[in-house]
Amino acid sequence: MSDSLKHKKGASSSFCPQQNAIKHLNEMIMKLQPKQHAIVLMLDANQTLSECFKAGKLIPYTIEWLRIERGMDDPFRDLFGTCPNSMTQTPNRDIDFILTYGIQVSKISTLGINHPAQSDHLGIILDLDMYSFFSSKFSDLTQEPQGAQPPATNDP
Repeated sequence: MSDSLKHKKGASSSFCPQQNAIKHLNEMIMKLQPKQHAIVLMLDANQTLSECFKAGKLIPYTIEWLRIERGMDDPFRDLFGTCPNSMTQTPNRDIDFILTYGIQVSKISTLGINHPAQSDHLGIILDLDMYSFFSSKFSDLTQEPQGAQPPATNDP
């Protein structure tokens, strides 16, 4: 297990918050995919692609495991055949990921800046094919909250 996957201060090696989060993301995505939802997952995984492997084998519940397990696309690899060397101001630290499912990405790029927010992460530009996005199903999260009342009207 890579250092980025280990929980600090003596926690059991069987529980890792990062791996637990990926496990839950997997479960959520698994429920959305059969409903034909378009998914754009953007996250700071705090894990490089190489840290997803040990002795050449894919480590379960890593970001690369999630991509493969759920059949998601990595727009950088799909459009360029590779990922940027880094998505932070630290060289060789490609820890930010964008994974998609059921939606076409037209363009993707990193910005060489981190402004206006002061961050060690670089901005990422993602150009989505809106036709493929709007022809997909949408998440229940976009629905009106349960028990919400429509606005009152003055119509008789």
